Amino acid sequence: MKKAAISIQFNWLFVLIAGAVILLFFFSIVQWQKKSSESKIDVAVLTNLDAILTGVRTTEYSTNVVTIPKSEISFDCDNYYIGSTKKPIKGSIIFAPGLISGTKILTQTLSWSMPFKIANFLYLTSPQIRYILVYDPALTPSKNLLTDINKSLPTKYMLIQGQTEIAMNKEIWNKSYVKNVQDENNYKVKFIFFNTGYTNLALTNLQRMPDKDVTAIEVNEPNTINFYQKGGPSFIYTGTSYYLGKEALIGAIFSENSEMFNCSIQKGFAQLEITSQIYRNRSYDLMNYYLGLNPPDTRCGVFDHKNAALKLDTISKRSAFISQAVNVQNEMTGLVGDISELQSYNNNANLHSCVLVY
Repeated sequence: MKKAAISIQFNWLFVLIAGAVILLFFFSIVQWQKKSSESKIDVAVLTNLDAILTGVRTTEYSTNVVTIPKSEISFDCDNYYIGSTKKPIKGSIIFAPGLISGTKILTQTLSWSMPFKIANFLYLTSPQIRYILVYDPALTPSKNLLTDINKSLPTKYMLIQGQTEIAMNKEIWNKSYVKNVQDENNYKVKFIFFNTGYTNLALTNLQRMPDKDVTAIEVNEPNTINFYQKGGPSFIYTGTSYYLGKEALIGAIFSENSEMFNCSIQKGFAQLEITSQIYRNRSYDLMNYYLGLNPPDTRCGVFDHKNAALKLDTISKRSAFISQAVNVQNEMTGLVGDISELQSYNNNANLHSCVLVY
């Protein structure tokens, strides 16, 4: 009787173990198939998105809302990801938040010229990210900068698949009332202060949001941007960057933080370095051509193209320093003067009926 009872118990134990192993086996297969399917979807979304972004960034001054399967797309300096699947950004200059979540992506492309065209800047965001544009009505520079930048940003509403929907979720707030901003369940909120000198904002109404999801920039003309992140009930300073041109400033609005902005803008200046070298070599060739005429044309050869070539050489060297994060503020200040002089040489070439510098 004892042997029979032990045998029955052993049989039941064996059945339980075997059943558990079989269930575990099939559960593993289901999980593997699920992960495999999700991975294939991620790859397909990234491949399609890559094709879309390639087309968008080659079209100047375009704004679009792209519909995709519900996804969470992460961005860093050199790649963008869905889960563990990634795509390299390659040579593109993209300004984006750290995470775009949902089924829609807003894209905008602007041309960056210094003063000749350097590159197309591509800006990405989600309609679910909220942008608070803050100005001081008592300060003319604050009002003017807000007006100029707001005109260049995408409109708040666009016609999407036959329906009017939010494209860029932006709001304009008077500095005196911005403390009343309420939490509207956006997964990220960004404040942009235009020449206000005001970032000591109590974030009481946004307390429940994670600190990393509430950020701000303070724009101080002519070329300084201070970055902030929520730290409990107020903003904490996280770094300072510098910009050249409205298109670069807009890049800071879309960027997650100073590190991502600096990474992208340094790529822009690396391109400016190369493009300046090409124009410099061209002006030297034109200088030699004009001076080789009989009689030599010193007006076009020296006063226009030789001076332009020297100035382009300076622009190229300054851009190289900025792209390597060396003495950035001083080099950008110097570039403003260099670009102005180069424009005057180009205008002179036009007045003298010479080949233009650019």
